[in-house]
This record gives sequence, C-alpha cells and structure tokens, in this order.
Amino acid sequence: MFYFEFFVLRLYKKKHPPKIHKINKKMGIFFLILAVLVNNAFSSQEIPIPMRTDGVKIGRLNSTFIMEAHYDLLCPGSKEAFMNVMKVIEDYTLLEQNFLLTIHLFPLPYHTFSFKLTAIEKFIEDNYGDLAALNYIRFILENQDSYSNSNLSNLTDHQINDLVSDDISANFNGTIKKSDILDSLHNGTYNEEARISWKLGCHKSVAGTPTHYINGIRVNDSWEFEYEDWVNFFKDYFPMKRNVIITLKKEPLQLK
Repeated sequence: MFYFEFFVLRLYKKKHPPKIHKINKKMGIFFLILAVLVNNAFSSQEIPIPMRTDGVKIGRLNSTFIMEAHYDLLCPGSKEAFMNVMKVIEDYTLLEQNFLLTIHLFPLPYHTFSFKLTAIEKFIEDNYGDLAALNYIRFILENQDSYSNSNLSNLTDHQINDLVSDDISANFNGTIKKSDILDSLHNGTYNEEARISWKLGCHKSVAGTPTHYINGIRVNDSWEFEYEDWVNFFKDYFPMKRNVIITLKKEPLQLK
C-alpha cells in the first residue's frame, strides 16, 4: 500500500541532503515529472477518502475564490510564504470578502521531523478546530529552527517527542495537555491523515513547497512571491484597500 510513497521518499532523500531547503527549478521539474509517472504507475492504489476535506480552512466556506497552499512546516520557503500570505490577508481584510484559504501540509522527507509535526497538526485540527491548528502552524513555522535536522539529530525519538510536546502545550498555555500530544504520536488515525495530506499533494503534482493554487489552478512561480507580489496578484480579484487594523490575530484557544 505504501510502496509509492516509500519510493518517492527515498529518492527525495538521495537527491536532497538535509541542508538543502528549496528545490531549484530543474529539480522541481524532475520531481514533477516523477510524481506524474509514479502516480500513473500506481494508479490502482487509490488515495483513502478522509472523513473531511483536507486542510486547515480560514475564511468563508461558501466562497467561490479558493486559495490552496501546500506547506512543509520545516521548510524556510514555506515559512516565508505563510507569513507573507497571512500579512496580506490581515492587512487587506480578505477574510471579510469572497475568500477562502486552505492550508495543506506536505511533509518533505529530507526534513526528518516534518511528518511527526504534521501528525500533531492533524490531532489538533481534529480535536480543537481550524483556528487552533492555524495557531499551531504559525507557532511551528516561527520556531522551525528548533526542530531542524541539526538541532534534533542527537536526540532519541523519546526525547524529541517529549521536547515537542512540552513546547506545544506551553504555546497553548496548557489547554492542550502534553500527555494528549504524546498519545497522538502513537495514534494511527493522525498518522494516516498526515499520509493522506502528502498523497493528496503528490496526486496534484506538488513537487516541493511552497506551492499555491487558486480555484484549482497552480500559481506559477509563487514560491518566489514576496509580500508586494501577493498584493499585486490579489488586485486582479479584490478591491485591495489597506486596513489599519489587523483582523486576524493569535487569539486564545477556543475549545469546541
């Protein structure tokens, strides 16, 4: 069942040592072609259908303008893209307009601990909702150096789980218990949901992060976009009037 993902993961690791964080254009094209070929070769292995549509959603659920972002929690490019996109959303109050952002996680295999962090995100999303999951994503991206290959390579798996669980529980002021986070790391449901997110990205020919889609169409070269590039991009679709009040903030966790 998992031959497809195993094959691509091993090839990713071989081609990209841990210190390389971004896929250049040539390698991006290579993995795009690879994803298509391997997907065709294993087309008989369908992606499991999840109980809910994949991704953390913010905005109006009935919007006709849907932006989808594929990010790796330990990718510096994903961090930069997330911060720029969120700042544009906040500065221009896009959440009050015909706009929906869905964030999909795409854990890259050469970021060794990204899959573990993705599984924790699934636990938070399922049990505490999208706002909590968004705050978690922001927290990990802001502190991603703490969970890099170099910083965690000398720790045991048990020590890593303990460190990550402490950090996340502290970020949520203890509302999410450390023991529950530790339990989630041994829960097959969240592991499977993380796999589905990765497989969904492969199915859509995502070859690296960050990758963005608008209404199902890939935004070319968006991994290079800075803040002003996103402002200019959205000008074609929204009346971009800057708001002096930031509308989307890190708020206290609201339990369901």
